[in-house]
Amino acid sequence: MNIWSNSKSKLKLKGLILTILIGVSACASGAKSQLNYDRDLSQSSSLVTSASLAESSRSLSPDFMCYNTNPLLFDSWTEPALVKAVKQLKPRVLRFPGGTIADFWDWQRGGILADLSNINARQYPGIFRSSRVRQYTASKLEEVKAGLTATQTKPLWVLNILTSDLSSQLAMLRKARDLGINVDYIQIGNETYFGLPDNLRLFPTSDDYARLAREWTKAVKKEFPKAKVAVISPSHNYLERGNRRDTRIQFWNDSVLAIALPESDAIAFHLYYDTNIIPNRRSETTYPFFTQEDVPIILSLPFFNWQKTKANSQFQAVSNSKEIWITEYNIMESLEPMEGSSPKLIGTWSHGLQNITLSLLFLEDSRINLICNHVLVGTSQFGAILADEKQIGINSFINPSQPMKAAPFGLSASGSALRLLGEVIENMTEARKINFSTNPMVTVKNQFKYPSLQGWLFNNSLERRAIIINLSSEVVEVNIDSVFDKSVDYEQVSGHPRDLVAKPGILEESKGTASKQIQLPAYSVTKLSSLR
Repeated sequence: MNIWSNSKSKLKLKGLILTILIGVSACASGAKSQLNYDRDLSQSSSLVTSASLAESSRSLSPDFMCYNTNPLLFDSWTEPALVKAVKQLKPRVLRFPGGTIADFWDWQRGGILADLSNINARQYPGIFRSSRVRQYTASKLEEVKAGLTATQTKPLWVLNILTSDLSSQLAMLRKARDLGINVDYIQIGNETYFGLPDNLRLFPTSDDYARLAREWTKAVKKEFPKAKVAVISPSHNYLERGNRRDTRIQFWNDSVLAIALPESDAIAFHLYYDTNIIPNRRSETTYPFFTQEDVPIILSLPFFNWQKTKANSQFQAVSNSKEIWITEYNIMESLEPMEGSSPKLIGTWSHGLQNITLSLLFLEDSRINLICNHVLVGTSQFGAILADEKQIGINSFINPSQPMKAAPFGLSASGSALRLLGEVIENMTEARKINFSTNPMVTVKNQFKYPSLQGWLFNNSLERRAIIINLSSEVVEVNIDSVFDKSVDYEQVSGHPRDLVAKPGILEESKGTASKQIQLPAYSVTKLSSLR
C-alpha cells in the first residue's frame, strides 16, 4: 500500500473499488435511530441478552496481532512518544518494511533505493517525489533492532523481490540474525500482482512470480528452517473490480497455489474495501460527510467483505495445512478532491469500529494466524497512531472541511479500538466465540444482515479475557455469568460514529468491576478480564 502524498501533500489511494449498492432499510430496533449528534449515548438499556460460549474453540498464535510498518512516517524507532503508543497497542509483530516501499527498499542504506533511474515513478504518486523520502536513511538494521527491543516486538520481514536479489536479501536476514533480531516470519514480496510496469517487467505472468517465489522460499528455508515463509496473493476485491480482463491477476492465485505455496508455510492476503456505498449527502456541510441514517450501511461493510472473502473459491482452496496471513487490511477512501471521491468517514469512531469488527471476523477462520492492520503510524486515513506533523510535513488528521491538528503519536479511532483487542489477546492461547441469546440483526438493502453484538473469549492457563462490540444505537445489558464465574474487571470505549478522534478525550472511556451483568454503551468496545 502506497500511503505517501502527491505534490500538493495530499495522500492518494491506489487499489480497486468494490461497489456495493446497499442502503438502510431498518436499524437493529426495527426503526430508524432517533439518536442525534449530541453525544448523549447514555440512554437506559432497551435490550437484555445472555452471553454463552460456542461449542468449539480455536488455538491462537501468540503473534496474532501485527501492524504494517512504514518507517518513512517517523524519524526514529526509539522516539519515546512512539514507543509509548506502540506499547499501548500491544502488537507482537511489526511488518517491515511495509507497503509499496518494500519493493524498493535498500536494507543497507536504511531507506529506499538511492538510484531510482530505472523506476517508473509516475506509477507511484508521491512516494518518490518527496525529498524527505529520498533522503531517509533512519531504518538500518541496528536502528530497527533498537525499536523492536523498545516495543517488545518482532519483525515480519518483507523481502524485496522486485528491485533486489536473493543473495542481498539473504544477507539482510543473516545480519538481522547476527544482531539478535528474530527471523521468524518472512513474506516474499509485496503487491507485485498489480499490473504496474515495474511488476510486469520482472513478472510478465503469474507463473513467473510463483516460480521465483518458490526458489526464494527454498533458499530461505534452507538457512532459516524454523522461519515461516509466506507468498503473496490478491484478495477477492482485487480480482472482482477493474481486473476482469487481466488474466495475469486472474490466474495469480492458481499459480501461487500450485507452484509456490507447497514450499511455503502461508499465503498472505491484503483486504481493503471502499465506502462508496455511502450516499454523497450535501446536507452535511462539515466533515464527516455521513449521517446517522448511513451508520448501519457503514458498519455492514466488514461483514459484507468478509462474506465475499470467505466465498471466494481461491481463498477456499488454501489447504488447512497452510496458514493465512492478512498482512494489510483497512477501509479505503480516496483523498483526491474530485467529485464523488472525497473521504466521508476516515478518522471517525465508525472507522475504528469497522477495523476492530473485521479483526474479530478474521478469528472465524482457524487458518488465519496473523493479522497486520495497515498502518502502525500514519495519517487518519490509515494510521493506528497519528504521525507527528512536524516529522512528516503534512496534517496527520485529514479533515476536508477545515484544518485540524492531531495530537502527535496519539491513538486514532482505529488505534483506540484496536488497543483493547491487543490487550485482550496478549499472551492468550485459545479463542472461543461468544454467542448471545438475543442478538438483533441490522438489515440493509438487498436483505443483507449483520449482528449488533460480536464477542470472543480468550484463555490461557492463568486468565480469561473477553471483548464485546456493540454496533447498535442502543445500550445493551448482557448477562455474563455463563462466560465468567467470577467478577470481572472491565474497560469500555464508546462514542458517536461521527466523532473525529484526533486527540485524547474525544471518546468516552470507563473502567470498573462487574459481576453477572454488564451494560454495553451504544457503539462501544468492551474489554473484560478475570483470573481463572
